[in-house]
Amino acid sequence: MESLWYALYVRSGREEQARCLIGKYLSEHIKQILIPRRKMWERRQGIRHEVIKKLFPGYLLLQTRMNIDLYNRLKATPGCFHLLNTRRYHLDYDAQDAANVMTQSECFSAIPAKEMELLLGLTREGENIGVSEIYIENARVAVRSGPLKGFEGLIKRVNKRKKRAKVVFTFMGNNQEMDMSVEILSVMSEVAH
Repeated sequence: MESLWYALYVRSGREEQARCLIGKYLSEHIKQILIPRRKMWERRQGIRHEVIKKLFPGYLLLQTRMNIDLYNRLKATPGCFHLLNTRRYHLDYDAQDAANVMTQSECFSAIPAKEMELLLGLTREGENIGVSEIYIENARVAVRSGPLKGFEGLIKRVNKRKKRAKVVFTFMGNNQEMDMSVEILSVMSEVAH
């Protein structure tokens, strides 16, 4: 069985603590743990500051071979609650009961490969999604460099004043809409003939 990606719901604001505990006690079962973040520009008192914000506050992304035993061990880890599941099952029973009730694939919803490829593509420089450089030509956005390069279709609109692009993508079957910072290199509009 291959390793798949799962979204683990943890206590918000304690994602790093949960990652450390899982790494300490379950490292032999977990191939990789990600906390995707995005770099953002914010203005405070007229001064522009770079801040790092979590892409999915309260979630860790785990790459593992999930089974009922590992799931129960994850839930027993302080600050860890449950896996994000597209189905409506609750897994508060032991492994013996689970074998009689449903198969593992019915219990756990892995993040679809296509959605995970997108996230890994956006975070190709580690866990942080950086700032993209864009051109706006005739109301179309072209990305010169940065994490949004190749993902121009995700950009729904650009706020030039705040230097942010509204990006929409699917995660675990739900549309997610979020802002990502951009540097606008130039804005060109059609010249009337």
